[in-house]
Amino acid sequence: MVDSPVAAQLGSQALLPCTFAVANAPISPEYLAVHWYFQGQELASYDDSLSFSRPGVSMDTEQLASGNASLVLHNVTVSEQGAYECLVIHSPDRGEQSLHLAVLAVPTVAIPSKAVLRGEPNLLKCSVSGFHPADIAVTWLRAGEVLPASPLPAPQRNPDGTFNVSSSLTFQPTEQDQGVTFSCQVQHAALPRGALQIDFQLVFGVSPVVNIHAPTFVQGKAQVLTCDVKGFYPEAIAVNWLLNGVRTEAPRVNPSGTFNLESFYQFKPVAESEGAEISCEVQHETLSRPIVRSVQVHLEHEGTQVSVTVLLVSVMVSVLVVAGIAFFLCKRSRGMGWLGQVQLHGAFSCTSPHAQSRGAPSRAGVGLQTRVWCQLPPSSSVRRQQRVPGLVFNRHSHKEMIFTGLLKKPVSVPGAGSLLHFKGITPTQQTSKGFTPQYSW
Repeated sequence: MVDSPVAAQLGSQALLPCTFAVANAPISPEYLAVHWYFQGQELASYDDSLSFSRPGVSMDTEQLASGNASLVLHNVTVSEQGAYECLVIHSPDRGEQSLHLAVLAVPTVAIPSKAVLRGEPNLLKCSVSGFHPADIAVTWLRAGEVLPASPLPAPQRNPDGTFNVSSSLTFQPTEQDQGVTFSCQVQHAALPRGALQIDFQLVFGVSPVVNIHAPTFVQGKAQVLTCDVKGFYPEAIAVNWLLNGVRTEAPRVNPSGTFNLESFYQFKPVAESEGAEISCEVQHETLSRPIVRSVQVHLEHEGTQVSVTVLLVSVMVSVLVVAGIAFFLCKRSRGMGWLGQVQLHGAFSCTSPHAQSRGAPSRAGVGLQTRVWCQLPPSSSVRRQQRVPGLVFNRHSHKEMIFTGLLKKPVSVPGAGSLLHFKGITPTQQTSKGFTPQYSW
């Protein structure tokens, strides 16, 4: 029996050959025994009956009489690679054969990202995965010419025994690289032709701008955070939300444009959320590492917000009241003397006939182009007493009566303690006939 190597593809069926012959006599099953060993441990045996130490192994006993004791391995794995030994005994003769099984896994080659930034140092990667054995070579080419690349790191072993490796090419692309074919070429024993080449062209991209917008956090109240991602190319992008560094619920993503995107995250803080960090993580082809934007949770109780609002409203009301008083005092401070029962402040103002000022002349400004209004206390009622020719009547919600026109006769105003203003616009004449406001009690 002659030693021989055997190769099988990962996941395939492997045939481990073992043949024998008996000199000058037919093969007799009662004198025959067969034993298979893997790495020194018995794997299968035949001695009147067939037995196996593990599943996935078979032998055709009908072929034993023809001198064939071959073993079949089904769905070969990397762990089954190694030395096998076949021992055949046909009393009183015996013979053995050893062989080595090599398990081959064809590499998968991919370019994760073809996007580059124009005029900046870029890193292209060629990922090679799922291969066996570990020996491999990777070459970068531009238009068929070999490019200098970083040394290939040691392959990383996968749980199934296969290997992964990533080759990197660092360069600064220019306009001359647009439309040019770049290649990643892989040489490996499992490849049918010994080599596999992936050709591609560069995609000139733009990195995203990322901002996170957060509301005021109120304990027990659900709020929505927004992750705003803008200005990126190409369009493929991934947005993830993290709470204290741990990826949280899948976001509801709403594209707001071809190359803009908004992602929303609903968050309902509790007392333990104080100081927590919420992050938006963005992955894009143009990025060597993800962009992460974060906010910290600082809780405010809802009652605190209400108190602040009430305080702001109170301050605004106070400011308006003070401004109104200041305006009124300013108007009164601009007095120009008395005309009868009408006090001139840049406007004529009239008081109750029971409260006349000393030294007031008996004449009033009848015949002036006049704007007249009356302000009443809140307990008073305002009604129109009579029509005054040439005057227009308006009523305001703050109890003003406004008269506009040429004042030719007295105006009757209801309500004790009323204040009547005559604002002169175009003085025309003054007559000796005084004007006395009349009050209805």
